Amino acid sequence: MRIRGIMFILSLLFLSITACFMKIQPAYTDIIIPEQNSFRQKTILEQVDETHSEEETTKEITITEATVVETTVHYGPIKEPETQSETVSEEPTTVYKEPELSYGTAGRLDIPGVGVAIYSADLNRDDTQSIVDRWDSAAIFPYRERITVIADHNNQGFSAIRNTSIGDCAVISQSNGSYACYLCTRICFNGHNLGTEIVDENGDRVEYNTDGDLVMYTCNDCWQNITIVFWQRTD
Repeated sequence: MRIRGIMFILSLLFLSITACFMKIQPAYTDIIIPEQNSFRQKTILEQVDETHSEEETTKEITITEATVVETTVHYGPIKEPETQSETVSEEPTTVYKEPELSYGTAGRLDIPGVGVAIYSADLNRDDTQSIVDRWDSAAIFPYRERITVIADHNNQGFSAIRNTSIGDCAVISQSNGSYACYLCTRICFNGHNLGTEIVDENGDRVEYNTDGDLVMYTCNDCWQNITIVFWQRTD
């Protein structure tokens, strides 16, 4: 009986403790709730931390990718832009061409300052005037069977004989390449054409001069006042 009584008391004590436990459980639950809230708050913080970590990771990845791209562009092989081939225009080559020289029936006369084709004339046929009237045309004729005369208008360039100096050379050339050279020996600036005679400043007829066998003349201010240049053949 004593043992049963002890067991009974222990049972009551156990039930009492159990009842107390059950009564304390709600209060204990109230204590747990903050832990649950704390657990939830921690979870949110963790989520924020995880989100922040993900953003940092994404940013790092983005920065890394951007860096890789930038690095590739900056340090990688750079392809030079294709340029269209420029067409270099070559300027036409200027080929020097000797001027074509004109030759008359008696060849060509060249002196310093002037060159002209010369045509044989006959005073008896009176064709001298028509020859000298043409451009690039001077008349050459024998005069009194003693000298040779070349005449042309001064306004066609033959006035250049006034600029001749003693010692200058005149060349009468032919189209076949042959030529004859003459040396200037005398210049008369105040000669006269008398119509039937050509005289120097002293009134002496030019065919009797001893200064050369070739005479050139051209008009000054009129056909009667002329410049006369004397030439001596050198060969």
